[in-house]
Amino acid sequence: LPKIDTLVQTIAKYRVFSTIDLKSAYHQIPIPNDEKLYTAFEADGSLYQFTRIPFGVTNGVACFQRVINSFIKKEKLKWVVAYLDDVTVCGMSQDDHDKNLEQFLSAAKRWNFTFNTDKCSFSTSKLRILGHEIENGNIRPDPQRLQPLRDLPLPSDAKALRRVLGLFAYYSQWIFNYSHKIRPLIDTKTFPVSSEAKAAFEQIKTDIENSAVRAVDENLPFELETDASDVAIAAEDLSRSSLEPCKALRSATPPLRKKRKRSSKPSDIGSIT
Repeated sequence: LPKIDTLVQTIAKYRVFSTIDLKSAYHQIPIPNDEKLYTAFEADGSLYQFTRIPFGVTNGVACFQRVINSFIKKEKLKWVVAYLDDVTVCGMSQDDHDKNLEQFLSAAKRWNFTFNTDKCSFSTSKLRILGHEIENGNIRPDPQRLQPLRDLPLPSDAKALRRVLGLFAYYSQWIFNYSHKIRPLIDTKTFPVSSEAKAAFEQIKTDIENSAVRAVDENLPFELETDASDVAIAAEDLSRSSLEPCKALRSATPPLRKKRKRSSKPSDIGSIT
């Protein structure tokens, strides 16, 4: 399957989107005659074979994705991005999008693909896909999926703390100076948590709610800045327009373990641009 981060970055370069949902997606892919025997099943005393990919078979996901990728490549639909049966047609402008959509629909007709029209959306500037919201080159967590984060209570024991740390780690790419902010929670050993840990908990929830990063524009120069402290090593991509720093694209700040924190090597070596 495509890497979700790469797929989202690709889509975010565009400005107008249509999302296409394939109807009974797997069932649109025929199985070669010499492979149908592997799908045999018994029902009411008789043996049957699937003629099209059924849901639930081990290689069904990979096979379906390969077919979709082949469709995109052979039809030269470079502005179409697919993650299984969720297909996104993109355009840099409304006219560009409309031309691309018409070409996609013509190609899909040749391949005999059918769609769930009720689940399709056309010509939108805001796209929600795979847990992300994309609009005007900005990428943020999908607000509709943040309700579990909003409802997350302050951890009252070690098990709840591990759950909090795991959830925050999933969103860490969105949080500037994440390792420094999460440190009071990582250091928590007793409950109820300290006021410092409580403040860190609330701050990180707010940061995730309000976070956004810019899509990478590969046509512009960019900088990779790194830094280090006693508790973290950080890296950040900066998009540059007219040779001026723009907006932070990503912050990666893994907390250092105790053994690494005790290192006598100076942290200045981590400050490189």
